[in-house]
Amino acid sequence: MFSNNKHSKSSIFLTRSKIAEYQTTDVDANKNLIERMVLEDQFENDALEGFSENKITLSSMKKLDARFKVSHSWLFWSLGVVCCLSLVAYLIFPLDQNKQTKIIELKRQTIEKTDLELPKNIALMDELPATKQIHLQKLKTDFTAIEKQEESSFSEIKSTLNEKPVQQIQMVEPENSIIHENFMAKEIYLHDLKLIDYREYRSQPKISTEQLLLTGTPANIDYAANKNEESEWKTVDIPYIDYLERTIALFSKGQNKKALARFQTILATYPDDVNANFYAGLCYFNLNEFSSSQSSFKNCILSKYINFQEEAEWYLALSTSANGQIKEAAELFNLIVKRGGYYSKEAKKFLTN
Repeated sequence: MFSNNKHSKSSIFLTRSKIAEYQTTDVDANKNLIERMVLEDQFENDALEGFSENKITLSSMKKLDARFKVSHSWLFWSLGVVCCLSLVAYLIFPLDQNKQTKIIELKRQTIEKTDLELPKNIALMDELPATKQIHLQKLKTDFTAIEKQEESSFSEIKSTLNEKPVQQIQMVEPENSIIHENFMAKEIYLHDLKLIDYREYRSQPKISTEQLLLTGTPANIDYAANKNEESEWKTVDIPYIDYLERTIALFSKGQNKKALARFQTILATYPDDVNANFYAGLCYFNLNEFSSSQSSFKNCILSKYINFQEEAEWYLALSTSANGQIKEAAELFNLIVKRGGYYSKEAKKFLTN
């Protein structure tokens, strides 16, 4: 096996040239071919693993070459060395355990139902041309600008209150007034997108969804994807934040249909969820479903959490305009201008046009 020439025995595959090829090639396909060939012989498999794991080079076998010129006993010595190295490598590096871990990971792989099959109503939707869609970078820029504007406004209000004597500050409550509990909720950012952290306001929030649990164990790990595996659908509860994170990841990649299907799953459990309503509204807009996007943004505006108030009003106006309701859209744009918020300048342009 360690001679420069191949063995005459046809059953031996792992020659020194094959080891050299395995150590020097950068092509994964060539390495995988050699690994598959030696799998048929436990000794060759152990030998290859011993060379790989212990980083043995062919130049280190020169002493064995010299001994071969004197006596044929080199074969027994070389076999002994390789076996020892393989044993040491097995003890130090738990290769079988790693393989078992990979098999367990394959067993535990799960697939969301929406990854394989979209609801029919969503599958039939047609996306707007890219030039007419709401772009993610614009949305992120707006979030940052609005946050800075809110911080500046808060600082001005705080400074004004500090300058006035306490007796000059009076709270006037109109007659027959209805007090609404509206406030800014705690926020988090996932994939640079603003979200309300509902973990602060719900007790152990979870989302029920159907997953395909892969239960089969493929014979060859390297070709697991090509093997038929047993599977079954199960309804499972996933922590809200974990489900939301993957959903936002899909949205950030422009996969509006898959993201929308998952936002609908969230809304099935939490119909007033501002995160799902707002981003579902954006998905609906990009999918040319303006009536649905209007409904989603209205739900955000009616929420007690005002974190998306300004953005929801703006995108509601855009959706109303895109839906051909010009008079209603003009009223919404006028309201935005009067409030003098972040979108007031853009609203003026729409009114002018």
